[in-house]
Formats: sequence, C-alpha cells, structure tokens
Amino acid sequence: MQELESDNDRKQKLISQLELDQKQLLSENNVLSEQLYQLKSKSLANNENRAASPDLAREGESDLVGGLPDFAVAEKIQKDKMVELLKRNHDVMMEKYETYRLRNEALEKKALEKENLSVVIKGENDKLANQVYQLKRQVEDLRQERQLIESKFTSAES
Repeated sequence: MQELESDNDRKQKLISQLELDQKQLLSENNVLSEQLYQLKSKSLANNENRAASPDLAREGESDLVGGLPDFAVAEKIQKDKMVELLKRNHDVMMEKYETYRLRNEALEKKALEKENLSVVIKGENDKLANQVYQLKRQVEDLRQERQLIESKFTSAES
C-alpha cells in the first residue's frame, strides 16, 4: 500500500515537472514568435526602403540567401521552429499522458485493494457481530435457567 502511495507521489511530482516543462516551452514559443515578428518587420521595412531607392535595391540583391529574400528565409525558419516546437510539445504531452495513465492505473489498483479489504473487514465484522449475538443469547438462556433453578430451589426449601 505504501509502495503504491510512494509511486503515486513520484508520478505526481513527474506530472508537475512535465507541466513546468510545458509552460517553459510555451514561454520559449512566445519569445521565438516575438523575435520572428521583429525579424519579419525589419525585413519588410528593408524591402520597402530598397524599393524606394534603386541604389539600395541593387545592394539588397546580395542579401538574398539562397535566392530567397529575408522574409522568405524568416518564414522558413519560423516553420522549422514551429515544427520543432510542435514535436517537443507532442513529446511532452505524450509523456504527461503516459504518466497520468500509469497514475490512474495505480489509483484504480489501490481502490480495488481497498474495496477488497473493505469486503473482508465487513465479513469479519458480520461474523463477530453474529458471535456476540449468540453469546448474548447463551447468557440470557443461562440467566433464565439459573432463575428457574433458584425458584425450584426456594420452592423445595419451603
């Protein structure tokens, strides 16, 4: 029983840790989203400035990474980061699910053991109550028999 309780406590701590990890991942996701937004904003501002000035537009052609403008690279990075975050979130959620499942199984097992113990205790209690009742009846029968003998003895003496 103590083993199940300690196992339950351990799993509860693991769940708490996983929830903390999930919060950290969400925080990291928010930070990365903000950074990506800033990067896209700068890229779009640079593209607008290049479009306004033909000299900057020619210089900007060297800024292309793999033939893609900055915002396309930022979008590709964003998609890669989102996929990575989704995979990590999925892994955390699956681990959390597994931990909850194991904890629930342990709780169900504990509940069954308690139910079985309750049935055994109730059976023993009923048995003892029956024995007490029988002993009370025997005592009452003996009292009546004693009174009957005493009344016969007193009537025989008189």
